[in-house]
Amino acid sequence: IEAIDKKSVHQICSGQVIVDLPTAVKELVENSLDAGATNVEIRLKSFGLLSIEVIDDGHGVEERNFHGLTMKHHTSKLTNFTDLRLVETFGFRGEALSSLCAVCDVIICTKHNNASSGHRMSFNHEGHMTSKTPCARRIGTSVILRNIFSTIPVRRKEFMKNIKKEYSKLLNLVSAYCVVSTRVKITCSNETDGGKKTTSLSTGGATTMEENIISIFGSKQFRNLQEFRQDIPTQESCDTYNVSVASDWSIFKLHGFVSVPRHGAGRSSPDRQFFFVNSRPITLPRLSKIVNEVYHRFNRHQFPFIAINITTRHDLVDVNVTPDKRKVFFQNENLLFAIMTSSMTQLYSLDGCHEVGSTECSISLPCRSPSVTETSQTFSPLSSFRRTMGDDVINSDITKPRKRSASFATKVAKQPRLDKFVMTQHKVTSQCWPVLPDQNNERSVLPDQSNGQQVLPDQNNERPVLPDQSNGQPVLPDQNNGRPVLPDQNQSNGQPVLPDQNNGRPVLPDKSNGQPVLPDQNNGRPVLPDHNNGQPVLPDQNNGQPVLPDAKHPSNIGDSHVVDTPRLSQTSETSLKFSFKHLMEFYKEKKKPSQPPTEYSLFRANLADTTTAEAELTKNLDKSSFQQMAPVGQFNLGFVIGRHGNDLFIIDQHASDEIYNYETLQATQTLQTQNLVVPLKLQLTPAGKIVLIENLEIFRKNGFGFKISSDEVTPTPTATIHLTTIPTHNPHPLGPPDIDEMIFMLSDAPGVMCRPTRVRRIFATRACRMSTMIGTSLTKRQMLRLIRHMSEIVHPWNCPHGRPTMRHLIDIGKLRQ
Repeated sequence: IEAIDKKSVHQICSGQVIVDLPTAVKELVENSLDAGATNVEIRLKSFGLLSIEVIDDGHGVEERNFHGLTMKHHTSKLTNFTDLRLVETFGFRGEALSSLCAVCDVIICTKHNNASSGHRMSFNHEGHMTSKTPCARRIGTSVILRNIFSTIPVRRKEFMKNIKKEYSKLLNLVSAYCVVSTRVKITCSNETDGGKKTTSLSTGGATTMEENIISIFGSKQFRNLQEFRQDIPTQESCDTYNVSVASDWSIFKLHGFVSVPRHGAGRSSPDRQFFFVNSRPITLPRLSKIVNEVYHRFNRHQFPFIAINITTRHDLVDVNVTPDKRKVFFQNENLLFAIMTSSMTQLYSLDGCHEVGSTECSISLPCRSPSVTETSQTFSPLSSFRRTMGDDVINSDITKPRKRSASFATKVAKQPRLDKFVMTQHKVTSQCWPVLPDQNNERSVLPDQSNGQQVLPDQNNERPVLPDQSNGQPVLPDQNNGRPVLPDQNQSNGQPVLPDQNNGRPVLPDKSNGQPVLPDQNNGRPVLPDHNNGQPVLPDQNNGQPVLPDAKHPSNIGDSHVVDTPRLSQTSETSLKFSFKHLMEFYKEKKKPSQPPTEYSLFRANLADTTTAEAELTKNLDKSSFQQMAPVGQFNLGFVIGRHGNDLFIIDQHASDEIYNYETLQATQTLQTQNLVVPLKLQLTPAGKIVLIENLEIFRKNGFGFKISSDEVTPTPTATIHLTTIPTHNPHPLGPPDIDEMIFMLSDAPGVMCRPTRVRRIFATRACRMSTMIGTSLTKRQMLRLIRHMSEIVHPWNCPHGRPTMRHLIDIGKLRQ
């Protein structure tokens, strides 16, 4: 083992620190902010391919520090490792300028506030100064990088290939510093080969984060945001992240803005999520996942815009994790997660928003404090039934029928069978009776539906006294058995109808003259009145059907007033013998196998050796295997049995044909378009404009058309883009949110054909409808065509809806003879 020479070590480590264009610019911007600059200007030529220049108005560099300016591990920000616990600056390692010297040509112009003139210095790839000349300059520092990655040919070639993508990533990174840096003006511009300079990003040195967000993303984006309010975590959040409720929550202070959960206020992709620790931009994947999960409870189809600055003690966070210092570790990470989860949940809940699929509410109310008269709640059928006995209706007007909530039927039921019964009662009766407590003994009092009078309960056994529907007189229950005395249905006669004294069956009134109708003494069937003369009509003794009156004479049955009358249900109790001992014996008998399992396959591997057994059971199948697979036959008019060597596979004929049609539509289909009467101006970031301009053909295949207004022949990030054509799809037309989603996908894979989520759903539905259905009989040629198609597509293993297309059945070579 031999030591690596210092020159090689310098080049190896420098290539790890400066990996791309955004990293190089980030290091220079952080040096400017550490120097106390209030104006930072980033100038690029040919998107950074020729040169990169960062100019600031900081305090500059003293002349006695020129030789150590670009030396490895030379810095003025700390002297030993213990200082790292309290470091407050962005940089602290002393590696940035030294690493930049190793990958490009570096020129620095600086003037200290105590110096009479500035100096221009050049450095070689080892970080040594090669020249120093006086120059005219204001107080501050300018760093110029030329021919970046010229010492690493492979990386230089890759950088030239993806120059526009690198520039887009640079603008996204600089946007993070623009959001969090207050009282600092940051400008980013690019100069093309023709000498035209365009400003891609600029802030005005605002004093608040709110103004920075408006200057970068526009006022329209800010109107969909609300200020983040930090709250004490709930017991549920503490249990989820295993933290104590008594923990010191004050060690974290969170401030920023987050999207409101209203549909359309979020983003179609998580492309605008910024997290900061003590104003340092960082990446927190776990925290970002928590934010998205909480937001999806209230708006499941979008992602939030979020910009949160986490303020904590410097000794509680470790920023010395990765070379770019973007990844950090917290001493109490779970505590931070609990605060974020509870704060976002309470923020949306207190503003009147409700979780999607919640059992308490299924709609989102306006985010404001409702008054008593404006409050509109949604209850499940069962909860609505229970609330009629609550105290919240004491102050309601008992003479008015209680109205159902607008979304009564859309509530998700916890007990579907019981809720179905209550829902049926709501459909039958058009009114619900509010219940008032009796002032004397707090027993429930039902109002009379006809005249609004109260119905008092029976004083003896607290059974309610039902009102007479005709004249409002109370109907007393039978004193013997408590069964209610039913009122006479005739308007002219309000005499109560007593139950039969022998068997307790009620005596029904005659519709015509109010005479009671006695039940048949033989079989208890009621005797129906004759509508002609009021004489009782006995049912037929043979079949029990009533003898109808003569049709020649008119009937006055339609004159009767039909009302709902209470019905009493007879209950009985039955004693059942139960024994845990017998139950356990029955369960043990059920667990015993009726007969030993039949062995169908012979495995050569020793099952004790899991590695060998797993290797024997593993089947490797790639797309080329479908070219050698032959159809054996069709099973159950829905599946094709295919054979590849000694292996049999079962293929879902509908799923396999569906994924083939889906990928064909994805690659070739151009959606029908419709021109907009008034073109819509798009609110895009400079990086988004670059991605859109570079991939116009992909947007055209998805049905989008644009009008780009620019002063140059080649559109630039400062160009104005209007949406002129959209894809036609009812009932929800595609628009700017789908464009943002495509920009997010194309920023990671430029030039690759992609479709927004809603277009993919359209194609999935079309592919499903045009595919071979289950129940269709196939010929051998058709089965062979389905199998061959699976070798031509990219993802043949699942259909667009997630159903698997095939499964392995058996290895014929292992069957017993």
